Amino acid sequence: QSTPRRVYAWFLLVYRVCLVLATLGYVVMLSSFFMAPLVLRLLPPYVAVLGTVLLFYGLYFGVLSRDIADMCTSYMASTLG
Repeated sequence: QSTPRRVYAWFLLVYRVCLVLATLGYVVMLSSFFMAPLVLRLLPPYVAVLGTVLLFYGLYFGVLSRDIADMCTSYMASTLG
């Protein structure tokens, strides 16, 4: 009986981590485009790339974990009855 709870808790944790990654990447990317030339003046060129990578990894693994959670819930529903 505790297996569905563990599965849902695991996928909720993965979802939240991916959400934080995507949000952090979005904020870093926007700040490097808009605020960095005004505020920091000297920003390494890889910061925009880092923001883009974080954004896309967060989105990719978020969608992937959502699809895997859907497959797991379908399997558990058919197995448990």
